[in-house]
Amino acid sequence: MQSGSHDNLGQHHLLQQYGPLVGGSDLVQVLGFKNTAAMRQARRRGRIAVRTFRIAGRQGLFALTVDVAAWLSEVAGGDNLIEASTDDA
Repeated sequence: MQSGSHDNLGQHHLLQQYGPLVGGSDLVQVLGFKNTAAMRQARRRGRIAVRTFRIAGRQGLFALTVDVAAWLSEVAGGDNLIEASTDDA
């Protein structure tokens, strides 16, 4: 598995796209939730795999982009997937 270089590429892409923090609707999307209500419910149930936090004076939840990239890499590695597919469609 070529996870080292693949991980770095994914992290670099996310950092370019979002900067050091990802939040709001971007966080909802990158974590794969359909909407903010779904993410809020998952957070209440302790089912979000990355650490999220609030920032004083700002609305909503945030996560460190590197944490999100690491989680995405872990999930894409196959250990947490129900079914892995190599199809392009």
